[in-house]
Amino acid sequence: MAAVMFELLRIKAGRLEAVRERLVRLPKVWEVNYTAGKKDMVVEFRGQHIEELLDILFTSIEDIPFIEESLALPCWGRGIFMQAHAQAIPKGMQTLYVLVNTERGTLHSIKDRLLYIPQVIEVAYVAGGYDIVAVLKGSDLGELLLIHMKRILKIPGIAKTETLVGIIF
Repeated sequence: MAAVMFELLRIKAGRLEAVRERLVRLPKVWEVNYTAGKKDMVVEFRGQHIEELLDILFTSIEDIPFIEESLALPCWGRGIFMQAHAQAIPKGMQTLYVLVNTERGTLHSIKDRLLYIPQVIEVAYVAGGYDIVAVLKGSDLGELLLIHMKRILKIPGIAKTETLVGIIF
C-alpha cells in the first residue's frame, strides 16, 4: 500500500444509509464509518497511487447526492505507519479517529509516541487541515476515549485535536 486517503463527510439529515450504500461500492474503499462529531462519516480509501484515489474522489463522490460537505486528507508514500497487528484486528471493533494539529518541528516525535500506544493501529501524515490522522481500534469505546484524554492529549507538541467516534450499527 502506497497511498491512503481519509474523506470526512457531512451528510444531509436522514440520508446516511443511502450515502453509505453508495460509498461501500466504490473502488479502493477500505472502510466506511459513521461518526459522532462535526462530520457524519469517515471513508478510508487505500491504493497504490494517490492519483487514483483522488480520481475516485473527484469522479465518484461528487456524483453521490446528499453529501453537503467533504474534506479530503490524502497521504502517500512514507507518511503511512501501521502497527504490525493492525491486519489481525477483527471487523466490528470500536473506532476512534483523532485528527491532530502539531506544533512546528514535532511531527515525527508525535508519530512515534502515537505508535507506542497499542490501540493506535495506524498513523498517517496528511495534507489538508490537519497534520496527522491517528486511528484507534478497541472493543470498548470508553477505553479508547480515556486513551485519547489521558495519553494522546498529553503528548508534547500536539497543538489541537479533533476526535471522531466511529459508530457501529
